[in-house]
Amino acid sequence: MVALDPDAARFAPLLVAATPDVGGAVLDAAEARALMARGSVPASSAPRLPEVRDRVLRSPGRTPVRVRTYRPDEPGGTADPLPVAVYLHGGGWVFGDLDSHDGVARRLCAGAGCVVVSVDYRLAPEHPFPAAFDDAVTALEWVAAHAAELGADPARLAVVGDSAGANLAAGAVASGSAPDVAVQVLLYPVTAHDPGTASYRDPTAHVNLTPAQLAWYWDQYVPDSALRDDPRVSPLRGRMRPDLPSALVVTAECDPLRDEGRAHAAALDAAGVPVRHWEAAGTFHGFFRYPDHLPVAAELIARTNAFLADALRG
Repeated sequence: MVALDPDAARFAPLLVAATPDVGGAVLDAAEARALMARGSVPASSAPRLPEVRDRVLRSPGRTPVRVRTYRPDEPGGTADPLPVAVYLHGGGWVFGDLDSHDGVARRLCAGAGCVVVSVDYRLAPEHPFPAAFDDAVTALEWVAAHAAELGADPARLAVVGDSAGANLAAGAVASGSAPDVAVQVLLYPVTAHDPGTASYRDPTAHVNLTPAQLAWYWDQYVPDSALRDDPRVSPLRGRMRPDLPSALVVTAECDPLRDEGRAHAAALDAAGVPVRHWEAAGTFHGFFRYPDHLPVAAELIARTNAFLADALRG
């Protein structure tokens, strides 16, 4: 059994009230998105940056992918290429876009001192697997090939994902579909279709995300249950190789995804991949979006940015 810390306990009801009951009373993605848009959750502040630009990435034979690129302040006006991180937002493969996670991308850019490319991948159920996965790979390949256009160094490329976005990041890396990546950062990731873990079964962990909601998300993204063990969908089911990029896995204690995140970090470690695993005690899934309201979020964001900056130091 787990318990929320006092800050999370105060903030959680606001999130729950603003979250559509998908998998329960709300069964339609369009209705859920409309309800989500009308929900009110206090926003967290995000830094101003010198350059934020929307683009469309076009690659031969691939679906065009919308992205938003962020460039940090550069003390001294150096012209040297910066490290670059491809960021994949969360939202159960159904919700989220460039605006919903703009604050996360801005804090990553400013805190880690890198160019950030936030990816507006296609959403389910209109675009089921492998659409979002393919868009993530397309973005990674484009950034690796065109880093100079962004003033970035392709040898210092990271992939950062949260929740469903961390699933796309881990799947792209573990399946061998992504280009060479220096480091992967997985924030409370979906790593396997496994509703039998202890954290799935513990109702005290079901604060901002429930097993019923997760089942609905899986039905939207991978309606064909025979595909749910594909390593592109469940990267924990794939073969972990020692040559995979170093990793940071961040989990939340009060999260049904906690145990599969822990298992993913352990599997990387067992394969000989340099990995760090940090767990945010007493808080819930999705906490990275709310550093003004959750001190543990502010702390973990700072630590994650420092980790990434150090990992990508030239």
